[in-house]
Amino acid sequence: MSFNLSSKFCAYNKVVQLENSEMQCVIGLSQENDEIKNIIAKNFNQKRRSERQRLLFRKISTEECLRKLSKEFSNALFLKKVEEKEKEKSHFDDVPIKNILNSMIIECLENKGSDIHLQRWDNFYELRFRINGTMKTQSKINAEIGDALMQRVKVLSKLDLAEKRKCQDGRFDFLKGDYEAELRVSVIPCFYGESLVLRILDRKKNIENFSSLGFNEEQEKMLDEIVKSTSGLVLICGPTGSGKTTSMSSILGEIQKLNKKIISLEDPVEYIIPNVTQVQINKNLGLDFPTLLRSVIRQDPDIVAIGEIRDSATAKIAVQTALTGHLVLATLHTDSARDSFFRLTDMGVPAYLLSSVLKWVICQELVVLPNSRKLNASITYCDSDFLSELKEECRYGS
Repeated sequence: MSFNLSSKFCAYNKVVQLENSEMQCVIGLSQENDEIKNIIAKNFNQKRRSERQRLLFRKISTEECLRKLSKEFSNALFLKKVEEKEKEKSHFDDVPIKNILNSMIIECLENKGSDIHLQRWDNFYELRFRINGTMKTQSKINAEIGDALMQRVKVLSKLDLAEKRKCQDGRFDFLKGDYEAELRVSVIPCFYGESLVLRILDRKKNIENFSSLGFNEEQEKMLDEIVKSTSGLVLICGPTGSGKTTSMSSILGEIQKLNKKIISLEDPVEYIIPNVTQVQINKNLGLDFPTLLRSVIRQDPDIVAIGEIRDSATAKIAVQTALTGHLVLATLHTDSARDSFFRLTDMGVPAYLLSSVLKWVICQELVVLPNSRKLNASITYCDSDFLSELKEECRYGS
């Protein structure tokens, strides 16, 4: 700050400087206190830029104050001070850590981030967000606060607090004000301690239409044909983070307008789609893709969506479902229509069966721009000539 307020004073009293221009200096206070205002005013009068500069006070929430302070004092020592002060005033000892974690999640949501990374190094933690597919460092946090955040996440996601030698996965729900999200938790041991990744699934995120996703006019017409399809297999392909799930959700969002029975098997459910029966994969309960696919047919669906074809069993049942006259949509980690065909045959799907059901392959990737991402997509209609060529390659080798 431009005048002599120590980080300890700011942390204890939840004070943050919001603006310091030629005309005014704005101080954010999380609580009304004349004594604090008098101290700040005295310092301001000694250090003001000019006679024209005015001092203003603005009331802000404690959460907003903590978030702004965490940026201003990048070494995060103030967080320890806040924790000590709060412990003196409350029996709920983890309130400060709770506030810090909430602020991290909200900030990531506000920046359209998909993941929060908290990595332990020698004597500090590094906090990074994945935004538009790119990792962006937010701050360094001292080891004590980082350890407390790690423990807090483990408690919320019902993980073993004492276990630091094995990988652990969990989840918890986040509901704060207007923010609503599900967080997928992954903790793995690393050289200096543990690495934590929180995958954020924003429940308030809306399904986008084809044009807003970045498809061109010709591709939108092809997608309209897919929406009108009544049978066959449609694959949406691309690397991790390329927007496959977003594209499939957009297609399902259009199909549901046609009064069809749609069942979607997902791991996890990322978008809430009206009039679509969305089933969450839960391997702990025996609810994996192959098991659910066998049961889905008895639910009389018109369309079946598969979050990802990961193994031979899922691939074979997906093709069998398409053979029975259903429209099946699925995502796959490949780079082209040709690779998709060969990937499924490698999983044990006979080429002659695959060629009879495969109708469309959407391949996409996200190109990172300075402040955004751009969709680079291709859509292939798998006609008889294309499929015959692929079958021949499978028979005689490419």
